[in-house]
Amino acid sequence: MTRPLKAQPDSLCRTSGRDRTGVMVIAALTCLLIVSTIVVGMLGSAIRVRRQLHTQRDLRQTELLLAAGVERAASRIAHDSAFVGDVWELPHESIVGRGTGRVTTKVTRSSSGSHWQVSVVAEYPLDRGFPIRRSQSFDIPFSEKPNKESNQ
Repeated sequence: MTRPLKAQPDSLCRTSGRDRTGVMVIAALTCLLIVSTIVVGMLGSAIRVRRQLHTQRDLRQTELLLAAGVERAASRIAHDSAFVGDVWELPHESIVGRGTGRVTTKVTRSSSGSHWQVSVVAEYPLDRGFPIRRSQSFDIPFSEKPNKESNQ
């Protein structure tokens, strides 16, 4: 024999308030997770851009120090033929930036004896573990001017 079908009670057909609340909590947590992921990605991108800008600023400062060192070496050689080079230390207060810099100049006579061989190395910022280093070498022909030290 077959049993007659009973009508289901209303409580089984309707979703309870507790079930709706659970679905809403899951939906809210999912949205929060998505928004958090986007924000973390944006913050990471902003940090990378900031580091890149600082590196570019430090690179440009190193290039400016190198150019100043080249000009300084040429001027020193023009005024003193006995100049053999030096180390120019620049404190962070004298540089637009956050670190100290150093420009090292070496001057030697060429093997042919017709010109000076000049090597300039700029390093910035020295305060950090790995400073940026740029160098330039060039020749300056001997001038016909007498040496200041030989006249004295």
